Order: sequence, then C-alpha cells, then structure tokens
Amino acid sequence: MNYVALAGQYAWNAGAEQNGETFKAEYIRNAEKYVDETMFGGAPVSRLLYKICNYYLLEPERVHVGTMCAELFPYPLTQTNYAHLFDLKDSGEIFYFDNVTDYVTRVMDDIEALEFDERMKREILVNCNMVLLASELCKIKLGKKHTKEELEALLDMMDDMHKEYYELWCYRNYEHGVDRFLNQLDMHRKELQELKEQA
Repeated sequence: MNYVALAGQYAWNAGAEQNGETFKAEYIRNAEKYVDETMFGGAPVSRLLYKICNYYLLEPERVHVGTMCAELFPYPLTQTNYAHLFDLKDSGEIFYFDNVTDYVTRVMDDIEALEFDERMKREILVNCNMVLLASELCKIKLGKKHTKEELEALLDMMDDMHKEYYELWCYRNYEHGVDRFLNQLDMHRKELQELKEQA
C-alpha cells in the first residue's frame, strides 16, 4: 500500500523539482502518513512494517526476491543450502540470526503497543512470528543447541501459529492452499519434538 501511495505521488508530481534525497524522503513520509490514516486509523504502523521488511539486511547473504530465513523454511533441518545460491554452513554465523530475532522482537513490541484494527494486527504479528521461527531454525541448522525449555517455547509458538495462521488465512482466502505453509510447520514441529526428546 505504501508503494501505491508513493507511486501516486510521483505520477501526479512529475514536474516537481527533483532535489534528490529530500524529495524522496518527503514522498516516503507522505505515503506513510496516507496509509496510516487510511488503513490503520492514524496509528503509525507503516514505518514499523518498513522496519520488519528490512530484517533481511541483518542476514549474512542477500537473496533475490527473498530472504535466507524464508527460502530455507520449507526444507528440513538437515538442509542448509538453498539451490546453488548459498549454504548456511559457508555464509552464516549464529549471531546474524540472533540479531534477526532481537530486531524482529523489538519491532513486534512496538506494533503490539499500538491500537489499530485487531485482525490486521494479528496478521502482521503472525507473519513476524514466522520470521522469528525461521530465524531460530537457521540457528539450529548452524548447530546451536537449544535447551528443552527453549524447544518447548518454540513448540508452543508453532501450535499457536498453526491455529492463528489457519483462521486468518480462511478469513481472506479460500481454504485451498492453506496447507502449503501448515505442512511445513508440521514438519518442523515434528523435528523440534524429536530434538526435545534428545535434549
């Protein structure tokens, strides 16, 4: 939505003086203000969504139209490579994903503190939790040993996420297709349960 608002400003102001970064920053602020007022009842959500989208900057590799966390999520814990593009064993360090987890958690706290449409907030937060889970899975792929308590917390998160994702998906979409993510979630739940039993 921000990009649509931003594109609209450029389309209607093509003759405006092009003064570099000041011009761009003003348009971005205007787009955020418009979306916040139109979509979020005035709550300053747009900037926080922008921050969430930038978590990939904390990852060790750049992935075309994706992130390391997202691209590796569909695969089991034994797989550390994504096609020929990267392998966590070669490019990743656990501290990168510690930073992703900390960063996303802080932005989530800011989102939760705002008052706006409850369903939209839930949709944003379930996606944030998907990033957190994917980040934790990357740490496990890199060899981090989670305690039983940490694994139990991740399992609880996955149970909550399963229910929340299904409900929110079915509100906006046909039920067909919801199992694509949920099957991946179930696969990882089984893997983490096995790790917990071994811990």
